[in-house]
Amino acid sequence: MMEIKAIPTEYKGYKFRSRLEARWAVFFDTMGYEWVYEPEGFELENGTRYLPDFIIDNTYYVEIKPVEFNELEILKCKLLAKQTKKEVLMLVGIQDYKNYDCVTCEGKFEKDSGCNLIFIPEGDKYHPFYYNSGWDDLEVIGEVCDKYHLAVKLARQHRFKERMEEK
Repeated sequence: MMEIKAIPTEYKGYKFRSRLEARWAVFFDTMGYEWVYEPEGFELENGTRYLPDFIIDNTYYVEIKPVEFNELEILKCKLLAKQTKKEVLMLVGIQDYKNYDCVTCEGKFEKDSGCNLIFIPEGDKYHPFYYNSGWDDLEVIGEVCDKYHLAVKLARQHRFKERMEEK
């Protein structure tokens, strides 16, 4: 299998390890999510050290990969979720109109979980938008979905500064 070489990229003063991570930061900004890049490292219960790519809205950890997660990467996400009691969103590739995998707070892996990275505001919290969630406020859902479409477009089209020098 051919290895994909990451292109270090700068955005908003952050030096991302890859262009893909920077594109997700653009997406999060457009959606209005507060994010922190590589917020803190953890030593997981199996002794593995782990540094999640993002935390958004201080609620969800986010791990981004260019290709599908392997078993070891899924295990790390499970252990992180159990340890922190926060869901871990597992994003593969560039932003798209698809369901993404996640690991619940209890450490349960959910393939194609239904979460489309749209968070519906409810008071001072956000809830992932699931197509079959039974939300009745179609006006709010419509506004948020419009924002999602814009976020996908802007993240895919964003032009970054020239490639950073690797040191």
